[in-house]
Amino acid sequence: AAARRAKGKGKGQMMSAKQELKQRRHEAREREKEERVRRKKEQEVAKAKHKHELERLREEDRLRREQQKHAEKLSQRASTVEDQELQQLYSLARHPRAVSAEKEKEQRAAVGLAACDAPDPRLPEGAVSEALEIFEFSNFFGELLGFKRLGWEDFVAGLLASDCFLFHSLHVALVRMLFHDLAPSDQPFLGRPLNALTWPELLRQFLRMLEIEQHQEGLDTLSTKMRLSEFCRMLEAERYEDLKLRDRVAILTLNIELALDTQVMRNRLDALCDHAALVQADKRQELAALLRESKEGKGEGGEAREEAREA
Repeated sequence: AAARRAKGKGKGQMMSAKQELKQRRHEAREREKEERVRRKKEQEVAKAKHKHELERLREEDRLRREQQKHAEKLSQRASTVEDQELQQLYSLARHPRAVSAEKEKEQRAAVGLAACDAPDPRLPEGAVSEALEIFEFSNFFGELLGFKRLGWEDFVAGLLASDCFLFHSLHVALVRMLFHDLAPSDQPFLGRPLNALTWPELLRQFLRMLEIEQHQEGLDTLSTKMRLSEFCRMLEAERYEDLKLRDRVAILTLNIELALDTQVMRNRLDALCDHAALVQADKRQELAALLRESKEGKGEGGEAREEAREA
């Protein structure tokens, strides 16, 4: 009996030892699992910090480039020679390229750039400034848009025309830019014709798409400021010719602002900036030459007066 008790006690101790060993192994595995989870969390935190730091450095670099670009523009603007100043020097030097004020006005009127002296009373009060912006845009980018340059009186008459031909012509050209910039394919309209009847629906679809993108990015305030929902309802519910002139002008202004951000417009503006830089460089050289001629002329005149006094 004692032997059996001793044997049973030994088995009990062995089982207890096995259970304890099993418990220790289980605890060790749990600790390893917790350690792996902790290390994974630390790695994720480190990655998030690294990503945040990388974004911060990129933003700082972007701001630095913008500030540098702005400083370069300011320096160029500081050295800009105004046309009026150059014309005055031409006149004083009796330069062959001198142009009188009357002749300059005639030249500007001939190319349709004569500005209006006062706001047209036929336009709604809230649409005058936007109408001026459209007038300047259409004349400045007329060649790119395939749009004939107009004087102010003809432009206002086009705005007030019942057939809205002026609006349709500009919108068709602008919507074509928007969709060609959006779609990589050769058929951005998917076989649909782009004309005076179809551009309102195409523009409405584009504005709706833009509104959804801004909502996903948390830019609902910008959408409200741009009046995207309001313009979508107008283009969908009403015939374009039945809209108020103020609303038609506002929709066209928004379409112009969107088109200015397309690749075609950016390339055109870059080319104009490069051309303007070359023109300004030529003007600075001409100005320096005229100043030298003026100083030399004053010096010769002083010597002549000295000789006359001595005589």
